[in-house]
This record gives sequence, C-alpha cells and structure tokens, in this order.
Amino acid sequence: MSNNSRIAKNTLLLYVRMFILMVIGLYTSRVVLDILGVSDYGVYNVVAGFVPMLGYISTVFVCVTNRFISFSIGKGDKEEINKVFCTAVSVHYIIAAIIVVLAETVGLWFVNVYLNLPSERMFAANCVYQCAIASLVISIISVPYNASIIAYERMDVFAYVSIFEALFRLGAVYLLLVCTFDKLIWYAIFWTIIALFVRFIYIQFCKRNLEGCKYKFVLDKTLLKKMFSFAGWASIGDLGFTFKDQFLNVILNIFCGTIVNAARGVAVQVSGIVNQFASNFFMAVQPQIIKRYASGDVQSSRSLVYSSSKLSVCLLSFIIIPLILNLKYLLGLWLVEVPQYTYEFILIILVSTLIGTFASPVSTAIQATGNIRNFQIGVAIIF
Repeated sequence: MSNNSRIAKNTLLLYVRMFILMVIGLYTSRVVLDILGVSDYGVYNVVAGFVPMLGYISTVFVCVTNRFISFSIGKGDKEEINKVFCTAVSVHYIIAAIIVVLAETVGLWFVNVYLNLPSERMFAANCVYQCAIASLVISIISVPYNASIIAYERMDVFAYVSIFEALFRLGAVYLLLVCTFDKLIWYAIFWTIIALFVRFIYIQFCKRNLEGCKYKFVLDKTLLKKMFSFAGWASIGDLGFTFKDQFLNVILNIFCGTIVNAARGVAVQVSGIVNQFASNFFMAVQPQIIKRYASGDVQSSRSLVYSSSKLSVCLLSFIIIPLILNLKYLLGLWLVEVPQYTYEFILIILVSTLIGTFASPVSTAIQATGNIRNFQIGVAIIF
C-alpha cells in the first residue's frame, strides 16, 4: 500500500506539473510561431530536429541507465548503486565527446550541403545548429542524474523544477518580443541557457540529497560489459525509432521544404503535450515495475504492468478523442497562422501516440528482465 500511495502521490505531482507546462507551452509555441514566422520556425525545427539523430547512441543509454540504476536500488545494495551511477556518468561523458566530434564534422557538412534551407538564413541556421549541439551535450551528461531522481521516485523535484523552467521559457519569449536582433538566433540561445540552468539544478540536487549519487571516475569492466550488451540490443529498436521519427524531418525537408517542417513541428508539440497525460502516470509507475522485479516480487511487477497499461490508454483517450473531434476549431483558436498540413499531421501523430501507449509498461517489464534481444529486433523491423 505504501508503494501504491507513492505512485498516486507522484502521479498527482506530475499532473500538476504537466498542466502548468501545457498551458505555458501552448501559449509560448503560439507566440514563437507568430514572432519567427512559418519559414524560420520550420528552419528551427529541421535543424534542431536533425541534431538528436547524431545523439542516437545517447538515446540508447537513457533506457540502459534507467534500468540499471532502478534495478540496483531495487536490490538495496548501496555500493552497487554508487558503482552503477559513477559508471553511467563516465560513459555519458565519453558519449558526449564522441557526439561533439560527429556533430562538428559529418553533421555540420550535412546541414550546410543537403538540407533545403533558405540561402539568406544559412548563418542563422548554423547558429541554431551550434545551440542544438550544446543542448544535446547538456542533456546527455544529465541522463544519469535524471535517472536517479526517477529511480528514487522524487517526482516532486521534477514538478518544482519544471514549473520554474516553464516560467523561464515564458520570460524568454517576452525577451524575444522586445529584442531587436535576429530572433531565430536568440530563440536558440535562450533555450540553450535555460537547458543549462535546469540541468545544473538537477545535478546539484542529486549530489546533495540522493544516496550513491556522488560522482568519481569509475569504469567497472563487469558492469560495462552488461551495460553495453543491454545497450547493443536496445540500440536496434532505437535505430528503428530514430529513422521513424527524427529522419522523417529530413525526408520531409528534402522533398517538401521548411513549410511542411513547420506543420510537423506544430504536430509534434501537440503530441508531446498530450502524451504527458499518459507518460506522467507511467513515469511514476516505471521504477516500481523494475524494483519489484529486482527484489523477486515478479507477480506484483506483472500485475502492475497490466493495470498501468490499461490506465495509461484510458487517461490518454480522455484527451485525444475530444481533441480529434474539435481539432480544426482548436487550431484556429490557438495559432495566429496555421501552417498547411498541420491538421493532417496532428491526426496521424495522435493516433500513433494512442496505440504506442499500450507498449510502454510492457517494454519496461521486458527491460527489467534483461532479455531484450527478440523484443528489440521486432520493434526495429516494425518501425
């Protein structure tokens, strides 16, 4: 009952966080689209959306880090918790260095040679690209710290910090309104500064409040072997996801231009906000699924997987179905200028999101066992 109460409390905190983020996010995206214009907004989405493709390897280690830290906490071994945490941080520093090299060579060449960008906006696009690289590196280094906060189920920290982050973004939009320089460049700079500040808060909290989260350079060979084996199979599924999601931006840009990128950018924002209704609940449940399995309580873990999968879909359906039925009206109410094809992209992404929600708890249960090979191969093929 104490575990279930914790899940309920954390879910409530995350929903409060989500509601505030949703209101501010909807307002800021409307204002930003109006300030930048459809073309510049499309430039930002295709350039900033291209960088996560270079960070593909880091997305693999997000689930690896979450799994191993939660599993070690579930076992209750304090020494192992610190060893897993320190090894994960060291690995992410190495990954960040590799990504910077790739981004400043292959990535920079691709952006300037192959992306379909307005010639007069190439300097601004390159500034956006550099800011996107900085944001990605900050995000990569922060992965073990965020994973620790989730594993220790300190969702109150996520709630409070995210509210401050949303307020900072609101302030950045105001600065965007009054600044007289290139607004696209400053938009990218403001978002990078906010990301850096937020990550600093998370890192300091972990160091001071969470047991086993004090970093020293460690690369445990046995643990590394297990982590890279897990990452190797997880990367197969994530490779399919990367092509399905991020590479689509590049394909649309090459064949259709920045206007269509802007439409899909709006659709992805709507999907991200809506998906918070299910993912917030799932974030509160995820550590318990892994911990219960690690402690040997397999039946309880399995029961939690089934119930959370059903509840996630129900929670999301309450939002998606009314949204689809009133989508054209809401788009006109929300945006000053609705990019062409936005309605169609939102419909496709919302239906896809609803179907995918079934899989999240099941995927976590499979990760808890460590036997992910067949599952990841199947996911990659489908994506």
